[in-house]
Amino acid sequence: METVGWATATVAVLGGVVLVAGYILDQIPTLSAKAERAITAMRRVRAAWRDSEEVRQRELPAPENDKLERPRSR
Repeated sequence: METVGWATATVAVLGGVVLVAGYILDQIPTLSAKAERAITAMRRVRAAWRDSEEVRQRELPAPENDKLERPRSR
């Protein structure tokens, strides 16, 4: 009788795994569409950030090291 219990538990676990795997596989198209939108959004954010960095670099005045005097040693 002990074997019947283990067999029942094994069948139940395998059935649960099949149900969960089926549910996950049904969600793949939805998840992939969401992932594609997220990746596109992240690329837009990264491009905007890079563009703003380039604009900021162009707007900053050039360092004027030639005009700065070094402190003289005594």
